[in-house]
Amino acid sequence: KLSTLHSKLSTLHSKLSTLHSQLSTLKRKGAVMPFLQYFYVFLWAALAVLCFFIGRKIGLAGYLLTLFFVFMTIWYGLEAFAGLPVFDGVMGHVFRGVLLVFLIIIVFIWYRGRRAQIMSQNKTVPHAEDCHCEHCEDERDKD
Repeated sequence: KLSTLHSKLSTLHSKLSTLHSQLSTLKRKGAVMPFLQYFYVFLWAALAVLCFFIGRKIGLAGYLLTLFFVFMTIWYGLEAFAGLPVFDGVMGHVFRGVLLVFLIIIVFIWYRGRRAQIMSQNKTVPHAEDCHCEHCEDERDKD
């Protein structure tokens, strides 16, 4: 039973290897689902428009996300419509660098906003007379 299982697994492995090499060849030729490339362009564009309208309520983070989705729309559009290899070589490294910069900026803005929200909640929460939190201790020291 083990030998038959081993032979079936090796046959499956060889078929998968053949399929993988054929898929790689098709991908290099650009024949793998061009519809999907166009779909991504329109998906990123729709997200950019959505974030623009939501960004009015969110503020800077919303507009920055809009800018990110516009970048993604343009980047995927370069590949889908112009056929440029934007995910390979130097262009791929530039893409990853831009993504990293956007991630760092968005996380920083979110963290700063979250910290400000927590600080404002701490100031508006009524405290008891025997409260020993940092805010109450500072108020007692002022008096």
